[in-house]
Amino acid sequence: TCMPINFIPNDPLAKNGPPTRRQTPRTDRPSGAAGFTWVAHGPAAPYEVGTPDFLFWQSREAALRAVATFEGLTGARVSQWARSTNRKRLDLTPNAGTDLNAYYDGQGLRFFEYTTGSKTVWSGASTDVVAHETGHALLDQARPDLWDSSFIESAAFHEAFGDCMALLSAFADATIRAVV
Repeated sequence: TCMPINFIPNDPLAKNGPPTRRQTPRTDRPSGAAGFTWVAHGPAAPYEVGTPDFLFWQSREAALRAVATFEGLTGARVSQWARSTNRKRLDLTPNAGTDLNAYYDGQGLRFFEYTTGSKTVWSGASTDVVAHETGHALLDQARPDLWDSSFIESAAFHEAFGDCMALLSAFADATIRAVV
């Protein structure tokens, strides 16, 4: 059996959101399905919020939840990514350095940290941000023609799709549905 992890089911800065909970992490994606390449990390365990291993398990769980939500809604397995060099794997980088940002770049999902005063925020700790960026990758694999479109509406649609994936991933969680 796998050791439970600490997981925040919503954005850590959400007011009155569900607290950190312990849960069994999702299993890796099955062979033949599109998945992720993980950075070096410790084994599953309830790491303290804010530590690198917590950030890994938090972002991993959120990305896998977003893909599972998408597959549950579409009824189809995501079998490859649109533009990754390895079509079966996207890099998931929980902390790619200092920036007030997160993004999908075709090769992976990149999350950052940013400190203001004494407060550090990790974009990879937010299930909403991770699901949003995973949403870009999911839309890209379904409709790769939208990625390089010259129409501003395509970029707006990509952003809206990412937002919708964040909402749908959140509502897939029974605790969040109860809070809402």
